[in-house]
Amino acid sequence: MILSGHFGPGNKLVHEDLADQLHVSRTPVREALERLYQEGFVTRLPRRGFYVTGVTRDEAYDLYSTREALELFALQVTLAHGPIAQPSMDRLWHYLQRYEELANSQAIGQRIIADVLFHLNLATLSGNRYLVSRLAQIFELLGLKRRHEGYNHSRAQMAIAEHKQLLNALGAYDKNTATQTLRTHISSARDALLSQLYEEPSA
Repeated sequence: MILSGHFGPGNKLVHEDLADQLHVSRTPVREALERLYQEGFVTRLPRRGFYVTGVTRDEAYDLYSTREALELFALQVTLAHGPIAQPSMDRLWHYLQRYEELANSQAIGQRIIADVLFHLNLATLSGNRYLVSRLAQIFELLGLKRRHEGYNHSRAQMAIAEHKQLLNALGAYDKNTATQTLRTHISSARDALLSQLYEEPSA
């Protein structure tokens, strides 16, 4: 309900009301709120309850920095195993094509999912499921921010070109180009989001 936008940043989450809406007892709702608090999706204020977390500029920057560190490490491990198998390359091209199909549409949520699946599938090739799990959580937090605050449509075409360059480098087993392209891609995405959300004249 949080990720779909039903509850936006700052909304109070009352476990009694949630239990009624979800037709469950209050105990699993309290447990779920505690878990969401631990994962950073809600904030718990003493004597006031739980609220949907907003993402500050510094937090967004930190999330992108962590994402970059995880993805680059995953890529390094993957490339150390040798060239990527063709079925895995085909799957990455599939998610890129899906993203490209959605680039000119208003289906922002679907486009974000296609982009996330591209990057998670690439990270999965490292074989490190703990890394992939942490990366997925970071994408959820960043995706939550984009869903509520908007999305830079002009960024889509640049992202497509960067993804293609990355896949071409991976297909050629060009480690240096692949690594630099991924680093540039993540940095560009970070700068675009921060500029759009936090650097408006009214901020």
